[in-house]
Amino acid sequence: MRRPAVLLVLAVTAASILPAQAPEPDRAGAGLRALARLDELALARPSFRTGAVTSHDPSGKNDDGFSGAHSFLRKEGDGLVIADLVGPGVVTRIWTPTPTDDPVEFYFDGEAMPRLRLPMRQLFLNGPAPFQPPLVGFGAGGYYSYVPIPYARSLKVVVRGPRVQFYQINYASYDAGTTIASFAPDRLADARAAGALIGATGQDLSRFAAPPGARVTRHAATAAVRPGKRTVLFESKTGGRLVGLRIGPAAALMADGRATLVRIYWDGAAEPAVEAPFEDLFGGAWGKPAMAGLLAGTLRDTSYLWFPMPFDRSARVELVQAPEGPARAVHAEVFLAAVPRRAGEGRFHAVWRRENPTTPGAPFTFLRSGGAGHVVGVVLQAQGLGTDGTAFFEGDDRVVIDGDTVVAGTGSEDAFNGGWYDVPGRWDGRRSLPLSGALGYSNALSRTGGYRFLLGDAYPWRQSIDFTIEHGEDTGNTIPTDYSSVTFFYATATPTWRSTTFTAESRRPVAPDRVTLNVGWSSPITFFSTRFATIRKGPEPGIPRHLAFVGDSLPELGRHVLSLAAPIPASGRYRVSVLPVLGPDQGTVQLLLDDQPTGQPLDTRADSARVGTLTRLGELALDEGEAVIHLRIAPSRPGTRRAALSLVRVVLEREK
Repeated sequence: MRRPAVLLVLAVTAASILPAQAPEPDRAGAGLRALARLDELALARPSFRTGAVTSHDPSGKNDDGFSGAHSFLRKEGDGLVIADLVGPGVVTRIWTPTPTDDPVEFYFDGEAMPRLRLPMRQLFLNGPAPFQPPLVGFGAGGYYSYVPIPYARSLKVVVRGPRVQFYQINYASYDAGTTIASFAPDRLADARAAGALIGATGQDLSRFAAPPGARVTRHAATAAVRPGKRTVLFESKTGGRLVGLRIGPAAALMADGRATLVRIYWDGAAEPAVEAPFEDLFGGAWGKPAMAGLLAGTLRDTSYLWFPMPFDRSARVELVQAPEGPARAVHAEVFLAAVPRRAGEGRFHAVWRRENPTTPGAPFTFLRSGGAGHVVGVVLQAQGLGTDGTAFFEGDDRVVIDGDTVVAGTGSEDAFNGGWYDVPGRWDGRRSLPLSGALGYSNALSRTGGYRFLLGDAYPWRQSIDFTIEHGEDTGNTIPTDYSSVTFFYATATPTWRSTTFTAESRRPVAPDRVTLNVGWSSPITFFSTRFATIRKGPEPGIPRHLAFVGDSLPELGRHVLSLAAPIPASGRYRVSVLPVLGPDQGTVQLLLDDQPTGQPLDTRADSARVGTLTRLGELALDEGEAVIHLRIAPSRPGTRRAALSLVRVVLEREK
């Protein structure tokens, strides 16, 4: 499972940041202005390059902060230097899953004393202004700060503590000669404006996406989507910009097995700039809405996009239904500002990709393109194809821009501002935050996913970009998975890479036939005998992590029962098997159906402790959703009241 990433944290004595004067338009891509002016998101970023300092293990062995060996650049006295940046530039994002109370110091422009100093925890948890929500926050196991920290000539970050573990610091480096004022405590107006935008998550953001003073018109339509047909929701023959799109009913459109495609065309192009299944474009997962972020998601059965989408002379938004897809009525709202694409603005694109299965030995690619542009968001839906749980999410994201590796990540959920998958209260289910979140998590179904929007921390490229993520615990990319993604970006020229060529069959999701409850980890227990019984989890010498149940006497109902929750991906008949730990003190286990034994009891007693073999207990007819598997535990020998069972896993396999 993914352990956290301890971040370097910042300290505070001051409050605020940003240059003394507002940046020019082509410098609006970093700093507070990027978080306050959504209408400038389409502007190219020719004046800076992005980079990141992280605790990434360059050997590829996944020690991305566990030992701390890769979590600092050098030691200086009692401090650990975790970043040493040459300006002009600005820190745009800081993340960790394990903040501490150790102080962090920021030294600007060669100064002998830190201008900024505060306990790490205050960087993310409502510290002094501007380190306050919504520019900082936590959720899904991770802690993040989007407070920009500018520096004119240099910035050194030092942690005054014994150890730093996982962390990521994103930054933008401007061209030499660019004038930027270093961090100062006397400029908060842009911080308030940025907070107003991010705090409006879930609302109509067309007023933020439109240029100041522009009039926004709303175009509503109700249309019939028919099998094998194209349905035009909106069309314009004059220049302007879309500043919002809403479509519903979202739940029905996401439940149709990716039968519905969304396509958007700009300026008479033969190929769509936006082409993706409805579910993936709006952050759905496994047929249900799962994302409610700032710029895209679903609320109240309506899916939305709030990216500014400028065009020169024409635009068309359409839905395309697969031949076998259902017919239904849809409602749509398009928000339009009559301001054509301006100099320096790119066209909006959304590329869908799927690999099922992923390529052994190679990472999954979000985007590989030439030309010039900048990535502003990504959504990933991940389905494992084996019995490895979600170990594929140990893989790191990597961004190579113009031939240089500028981002080397520390774990998949880390890339989405999360941390510690399969840990209760952390990356263990759906969680939507304004700029990032988890689409869901199920170890039993080997599935998870996440999203992240990039404003000040966008990835600009001038010649080429190669944006990937691994599927495995090291650089071997050996764990087979079904990965599908949508990458949002702006391009000033036609990108050289388009969406996956897909047919209705190739994009259809596949429900796993196997549900694996690794009960020694965090599989939910819905019930066990609460009288005369104990449960513990953990490994033992020569025995893998397992769940051990011991009943020392009979409960009131005369039997010991262990009940486990199991997510069922599709209705059907399932074979139920267990992988037990055998031993001298073990008992018998039998599957229950409506409180009655079914199948034959399995005796797990043996002369010595060892892992047994996967053994079938019986069959159950189960409906899609959550099921509860009841196991009866009884003594193995007559005359004893001790009922014990140790399990490594429970496996449900759907009959075809």
